[in-house]
Amino acid sequence: MDGEVLAARFAHDRPHLRAVAYRLLGSLDDADDALQQAWLKAARADLRGVHNLAGWFTTVTARECLDLLRARGRIAAVDVVAGRGVPIAVGRVLR
Repeated sequence: MDGEVLAARFAHDRPHLRAVAYRLLGSLDDADDALQQAWLKAARADLRGVHNLAGWFTTVTARECLDLLRARGRIAAVDVVAGRGVPIAVGRVLR
């Protein structure tokens, strides 16, 4: 896939990807870090067999978030009961 087309598609999906990353990480700065890593992976990947690019971007972004949480030993608790999807606390990951 052409680099400019890929960049345009990633930019189009960026608000959704940032929201996913924020919900997982609880921090906009951390979400932006995860998006940067996801973009680097996308730019290097062979995407010829990918039929759902938005889904692929979401999966890569979520995995980057999980990697960041594991590396930091932290996980964000999200207020999903109220349906707001807003991070409410950050705690240690139990291993």
